[in-house]
Amino acid sequence: MQASVNERELVLDMLLQITRDGEYSHIVIKNVLDKYQYLDKRERAFITRVVNGTLERMIEIDYIINQFSKVKVNKMKPVIRTILRSSVYQMKYMDSVPDSAICNEAVKLAGKRGFVNLKGFVNGVLRNISRNLDKINYPDEKDKVSYLSVKYSLPEWLVKQWLNVYDEETVKTIGSAFLEEKPLTVRFNEHKIKKEDLVGILKKEGVTVSEVPEIPCALYLSGYDHLSALPSFCEGLYQVQDLSSMQVALWSEVKAGDQVLDVCAAPGGKATALGAALQGKGVLVANDISNSRAKALLKNLEVFGISNAFVTNEVPQNLAERFEGFFDKVLIDAPCSGEGMFRKDPAVIKTWEEERPEYFAKLQKDILKNGVRMLRPGGKLLYSTCTFAPVENEGSISWILEQCPEMELIPIEGYEGFSEGNPAWGDGREELRRCVRIWPHKMKGEGHFLALLKKSEDAPETRIRLEPPTRMDKKNKAVLEEFFRDCQWKPDWERVQIKGEKVYLVPELPAKLNGIHFLRNGLYLGDLKKNRFEPSQQLAMTLKASDYEGSVSLSPEDERIGRYLRGETLLLEPGEATREKGWILVCVDQYALGWGKLVNGVLKNKYWSGWRLKS
Repeated sequence: MQASVNERELVLDMLLQITRDGEYSHIVIKNVLDKYQYLDKRERAFITRVVNGTLERMIEIDYIINQFSKVKVNKMKPVIRTILRSSVYQMKYMDSVPDSAICNEAVKLAGKRGFVNLKGFVNGVLRNISRNLDKINYPDEKDKVSYLSVKYSLPEWLVKQWLNVYDEETVKTIGSAFLEEKPLTVRFNEHKIKKEDLVGILKKEGVTVSEVPEIPCALYLSGYDHLSALPSFCEGLYQVQDLSSMQVALWSEVKAGDQVLDVCAAPGGKATALGAALQGKGVLVANDISNSRAKALLKNLEVFGISNAFVTNEVPQNLAERFEGFFDKVLIDAPCSGEGMFRKDPAVIKTWEEERPEYFAKLQKDILKNGVRMLRPGGKLLYSTCTFAPVENEGSISWILEQCPEMELIPIEGYEGFSEGNPAWGDGREELRRCVRIWPHKMKGEGHFLALLKKSEDAPETRIRLEPPTRMDKKNKAVLEEFFRDCQWKPDWERVQIKGEKVYLVPELPAKLNGIHFLRNGLYLGDLKKNRFEPSQQLAMTLKASDYEGSVSLSPEDERIGRYLRGETLLLEPGEATREKGWILVCVDQYALGWGKLVNGVLKNKYWSGWRLKS
C-alpha cells in the first residue's frame, strides 16, 4: 500500500523549488506527478492547478497579502510566504474549497514545517483576507503601469516595455490571454500513424479528443489522468506541443529526402516534426548547445521512431565549418528573451532583465550568420522566436538581409491569428511584412515570430565529399541478417556501422566530421554478443506489429501494459504471441512499446530501464 501524501505539502515544496530555487515549473510539475503516479485524478488536478495558478497570479496575490500583513511579502520567510500565496490563490480562485479549510490547513502546514511561533500570524492574515476579499483596493486605472501590473500579474518593468511598443488595449489583451486556461495540445506523429487512427486509440484509452480546425496535425486532449502512462504516449504516437510552436515546423517546408538542420533543437518538439516529415529519408541533424538538453532531445527523437537523425551538441560555428552548403532546410528556433512563454512558464519572468533582448539579439545574429553559411543555393531557412521584442525579430531579420544579400524573405501564408511583420520595428524595408507574428490573444497558443528566407539559386555552391559506404565483417553481417530475416524493415547494409558491440544505422553525412561532439549518429540498432544480436529499444520504436514476425499486441485495457512499462516480467497465454519463443515485439493496438524475450509462456522484460515508469 502506498503511503498517503499531503497535497498541500507537495504544493509547498513545488512552489519553493520554482520561486526560491529557480527551477522551471513544467519540469517540477512533471517530476512530482511522475513520482506520485498513484495519486488519483482529483489530487493530481488540484496540485497542478494550485501550483500553476499561484505562479500565474503571484503579483496580484502579493499585492493582496501586503494590504493585510504588517510584514511585507518580500520580508517573509520563504516557507511562510509560499504558504500564504497558495492559500490566497485558493481563496480567490477555487470556490470549491471553503476558506475555513484553507486557513486551517495553512496553519497546520506552518507548524509542521517548524514555524509554530508563526501559526497565529498565518491564521490572522488569511482570516483577515477571507473577510475582506471582495473589498480589495486595486490600483487606480489612471496609473496604467500599476493597474495593468496587478490586474494581469505582470512585472511593472514589462508593462512599461510593452506600453512603449504597443497600445494599451494590446497590452490588456496579451495580459488577459496569459491568464486564460488553455487546453492541452498534441501533435500526432505522421511518420507512425494517421490522425483518425490516433483519435480512435485515444478514445479507447478514455481520453477526450477534439480536432483543431486551423492546424491539421494538432489535437486537443482532456479527461486523461497521467499522460506519460498512456500506451499511446509511450509508443511515440504524439507529442505535447503548443499550437504556435507547431507553426514553426509546418512552415519549414521539409519534404522526404531533404537534408535538414535544427540548430537549437532541444527538447525536440520541432525536431520530431521535421524528422516525421522526412519519412525516414534524407537526414536530420538535430543540435543543441546544452548537453543535458541534447539528451532530452535524443530521447524524444528515439521515442518518435526517427531513424535518420544525427544528434549533436555543438556551437553553430563548429557545425558551419563542417556542414557549409550542405542543407536543403535550416531551422533556427533561436534562444530569446522568452516573453511569449511567460504564460506557459511564469518562472521565466524571474530571469528577465531589461538588457535581455539586446543580449539575445547579438546571439541570434551569430546563429543566423552560421545558419546561412550551412544552406545550399536555393535552400530555405526558417527563423523563429518566442518573444515579442522587435529587436530580436524584425531587427534580427533586417540585419541578416543586410549582411547576406543572397537571402530574400518569402511570404508565409497566414490565417486568423496571424499578423504581418512591422517594417518600423526593423530597418523600414517593406519586405519585413512577409514575416509573421503569432499573438497569444489571437489564437490558443503562445507568442511566436516567424520569418522564412531563401538563398539565391545563384549563390556559390560548396563541393561536399560524403562519407563512403561502410564494410562489415562477413560473420557479423551474417548474425545481423539472421535477426532481420524476421523483420519486414531492412537496414541499408552499406550504412551499418559496428563500434565495439554496438550496431548503428548511420545517415549519409559529410566525410570530415572529426571533432564534432555528438550523442547519436543515426539509429542505434542493438548489440552483438557472442554470435547473437540483441535488438535495441530504439529499433523497436521504429517498428509496428506487422513489421516483425514475433509480436504480441495487447489491448489498451490490459493491466499488463503498466507492469511492462515498469519493467516487470509478464505471463502470456498460449497462442497470444505470434511465436512460442524468442524475441517478441510488445505492442498495444499494433504499435510498439519495446521488446521482450519469450520462454515457456514467460516474457522477460526488455523495456529500456531509462524509460521505465516509477512504481
